[in-house]
Amino acid sequence: MSTLIIVLPLKAADALTTYSYVRVGTAADNSGPASAVAGELPKLQRAVDETLVVVPVEALAWQRVELPKGVGTGSPRLRTVLNGLLEEKLLDEVPDLHLAIEPQPAAGSPVWVAACNRQWLIQHLRNLEAGGQVIGRIVPEFSPQSERLKLQVLGDPRPSQFVLTGPGVAGGVIRLPLASTSLAMALGDEQIPANLECLAEPAVAADAEKMVGNGVTLQQPAERWALAASSPWDLAQFELASSGRIRAARKLGTVARSFLQAPAWRPARWGVVLLLLANLAGLNAWAWKEQQSAQHLRTTINKTLTQAFPQVRLVVDAPVQMARELSALQQAAGAPSTRDLEVMLGALANAAATGQSPTAIEYSAGQARLKGMNITQADLPAIAETLRPQGYSLRLEGDVAVLKAETAP
Repeated sequence: MSTLIIVLPLKAADALTTYSYVRVGTAADNSGPASAVAGELPKLQRAVDETLVVVPVEALAWQRVELPKGVGTGSPRLRTVLNGLLEEKLLDEVPDLHLAIEPQPAAGSPVWVAACNRQWLIQHLRNLEAGGQVIGRIVPEFSPQSERLKLQVLGDPRPSQFVLTGPGVAGGVIRLPLASTSLAMALGDEQIPANLECLAEPAVAADAEKMVGNGVTLQQPAERWALAASSPWDLAQFELASSGRIRAARKLGTVARSFLQAPAWRPARWGVVLLLLANLAGLNAWAWKEQQSAQHLRTTINKTLTQAFPQVRLVVDAPVQMARELSALQQAAGAPSTRDLEVMLGALANAAATGQSPTAIEYSAGQARLKGMNITQADLPAIAETLRPQGYSLRLEGDVAVLKAETAP
């Protein structure tokens, strides 16, 4: 699985905005961070791949609130409740902010809420989607955590600063300029805990070591972004929430566009075109063969009709004409025909039950309307099935049974 991690810049989005990014997952992806405008960012092709957006620490504010009873993470009133709880705690107008609560909060415990400028976030997401990206998750660069106290020092191209997270950190995430006095302010006293984990970018590693007074662990920006991507947080909530079906549809659309446009897929596109042309040629050949076979069969039937009955000079419907000529021969020879009333009544008498005889008969051109047969809808299928091989059909019209000679048996 390959993951594309895109970091949002702090400025507003436009067509020339560049995004820092890194691909992680497979050995081929570990090429280090790079930057590009939205339309030139890498496109992921496989269904198992994922694109994540990282919101920088400077763009997020953190608050901890206690939800009222009966208001859970799936409640339709959650956003309204958060607006009321945060109205007095945030400097910006709450409706102008995008809010997201922590994943899987414990019932009955206060929950962490992340807030950022709504318009800024939406503009960047639209800019990336216009560039062909399908965003899977939105994660914070840093988030409150309770595992251990962690100090992460950031530098170039950012102003030198540090971020403190961990148990006991007021506000969940503290960000201050890089200075020993700032660290003491963040810790609340002059003593640096022995279990403090310090990570620093190479550009500010020496300053970080002076500040904490002991060794620091080097951390590249790409490593920090990958760590943020592994977080369970997803800021795509409320109006930015997207279901698995929507994400799958967007990803499918991206893959389809890439298949139709990307140069790397040109051989595959030619292969599909050639395959379609080969199938089309095969279908045309098969249809021509079937047409020739059907024409040969019609010619044979017509030839049989004209040979058996030379007086027939124009063939319109060979089976019907042959049945008509055969019936005429039978009548001329005095032989019974399947269209004769006597033959039709005999066939019906053999198929129907004893005692089912008509009280009135109307006969015309191979069709007999029989009254008083006492044939019910339940009896009809069995009788019709018996008559069908003899060339007759039977149906009911109210209390009248209609017997018709369809074809020669």
